[in-house]
Parts: sequence; structure tokens; C-alpha cells
Amino acid sequence: MKTSKMLQSLVAVALLAVMAGAVSAQSVPLIDRALFFDAPEYSGAQISPDGKFISFMKPFKGTQNIWVKRIEDAFDKAKPLTNGTDRPIPGYFWSRDGKYILFVQDQGGDENYNVYAVNPSEAAAAGADVPAARALTSGKVRAQIFAVPDSDPDAIYIGLNDRDPAWHDVYKIKISTGERTLIRENKDRYVGVIFDNADNLRLALRSTQSGSTEVLRINSDGTSTKIYECGVLESCAPIRFHKENKQVYMSSNKG
Repeated sequence: MKTSKMLQSLVAVALLAVMAGAVSAQSVPLIDRALFFDAPEYSGAQISPDGKFISFMKPFKGTQNIWVKRIEDAFDKAKPLTNGTDRPIPGYFWSRDGKYILFVQDQGGDENYNVYAVNPSEAAAAGADVPAARALTSGKVRAQIFAVPDSDPDAIYIGLNDRDPAWHDVYKIKISTGERTLIRENKDRYVGVIFDNADNLRLALRSTQSGSTEVLRINSDGTSTKIYECGVLESCAPIRFHKENKQVYMSSNKG
């Protein structure tokens, strides 16, 4: 009997605690989900190579797009450079000479990312919201940007899988004209390439049939030599060349 009354008392205390907690929770206002999930007012800011402009990401027509303004101007004087309405711009950067802003974009979520160039100094045509952007790549490809060379400000090195959807060939593209030059045809399962400080193709990453990763040196005669390897459950990759171009920094969790 005494045990039964004790259990009843414990249950009553527990119910009171739950009710008190519920009242307390109701008295605390909920945080607006927009604070966590809305697009930021400004993001991804970059200064142009000549230091005269600042670019950034900001919603335009409800989607994240690229904007630009002069350093001395207020942000409300900025102009949009892109008008992607169904898909946000995932990334962009300035060309070395500051003449262009380059960005990648897919269409309708198909994840076929092409590379585009837009002149931030160009005015929008009559009836248009933004300056015209030129496609440097086209078609159902997933372009990869490998390097932006110092030696040629009007060029970028990219990978294109238009010949073989599984593997990216390496190209040099002239930004001002879109002229494309094949640097290396990828028939060796390369998943990435690394240029040195003199903008020479020096290293490649290869995925083997077993799932391991090989780091390869690209020789002057076009052949390649394996210099490092890590297993399928490990990761390894070159980061960048030392300033003297004789050594390379790498990251690895091998072992």
C-alpha cells in the first residue's frame, strides 16, 4: 500500500515537471528558420586584381548571383552580372588581368557545369538586366578548372569530358576568344592534374582499377612515372609546388 502511494506521488511529480517544461518552452519564442537557411545578404566577396572593384554574391530575382561595384561606391550602387533564376551560381573568380569574371553554371540541375566569362565593365544591352556572358565550354560536359596561369592572363587550364564522359582531357582555353588547345588527352584514368609555378603540367592523380590513388610525374616525353600511392581507404594529393619548382607539398593519411 505504502509502495503504491509512493509510485503515485512520483508520477504526479513527473507530470508536474513535464507540464512546467511545456509551459516554459512555449514562453520562449522560436528562432526564425530564415536565420539559418535563407540566402545571405552578401557572400563570396572578392577584390579585382587591380584593386578597383569588389564582387560578391547576392540574391537577384530570388537566386544567388554575382554582383560588382567600384570600391568607393555604396553597395546599393552595385550591378548584377548574372541572372541565373533557376540555379544559383556555385562559384566564380576574376581572370588574372581583371578583364573578366569567370563562373560555372549548370542548367536545370543537370550538373553539366560549363564555364562562362562576363566582362564586369560592360553595360547590359537594351532590355537586358545583365551584360552578356560568353560560354567558354558548351554541351553536356562537366568542366573542371585546373589552373589560372600567371604566364598567360588571358587563359585558363580546364578539364573537359566531351570525348569520354568518364575522364577529363586537359585543355588551354583563351578567355577573350574561347580558342581551345588540347594539352593532354586523358587515356590513363587521370582524376586531376597539377601545374607547377611556371604553368607546366607536372603531376597527375590516377584512380586505379582497385580503387587506390597514384600520384604520377608527367615526364618531358609525355610518359608518366608513379611517385606515390595510397590505398582505397586512404587519401593523398599534391597541394602545390615549392617556389623553386623542384619540390611539391603533399597531404596524405597513408598508414
